[in-house]
Amino acid sequence: MENEAKTTAGSAPAENTAPENTSAPAPDPFFIPPPAEPTQKGPRGIRFDFNDGARIKLPKGDWHVQIEDEDSGNILFACDAQEGWAISSKKYFVPFRLRVWDKKNLDKPVLDHLLDLKNKPVLIKFPVGTLGDIIGWLPYAERFQQQHQCRLECSMAENLKELYEKQYPAIKFSAAPKCKTEKPYASLICSLLGRQKK
Repeated sequence: MENEAKTTAGSAPAENTAPENTSAPAPDPFFIPPPAEPTQKGPRGIRFDFNDGARIKLPKGDWHVQIEDEDSGNILFACDAQEGWAISSKKYFVPFRLRVWDKKNLDKPVLDHLLDLKNKPVLIKFPVGTLGDIIGWLPYAERFQQQHQCRLECSMAENLKELYEKQYPAIKFSAAPKCKTEKPYASLICSLLGRQKK
């Protein structure tokens, strides 16, 4: 089992802060953060989604949490927690399975959810404003939508959005940093290098 996620106590994931006496970088015009609160409601106050990886938010309790890869059967992350977040380090597409047990009854999980994108709102974020990258990536976004039968939205620069929205009628397009889908079930960043801060 690999330690493939992080847990944090409190109401939201910890954020990086700039050191003192340094200027913060300019905002990224194409960056769309995941929703502050997981968009899916589970039993007993548990919330979860798959926005920039698998995310589980736990209310107060005595929990055991697992994030699994359904295809390989690997447990990517497991921990005991009283409250807080479990967030996968994998931000690309994985057929996640989320399981949460009340430690008072380990026979049956309180939450057992397998990622299923069919008819769900999904956001693919293209965090670049260049034409060539998106020409290469969009056919794969279309194939992803067809394979998973999801309600797909793609966010990109305004001038690129106008080029593609008539060519791909099954996909909703929006101009970053705004998107039309307020509560996506899942979101992915399509980028060669990603935009993660270390």
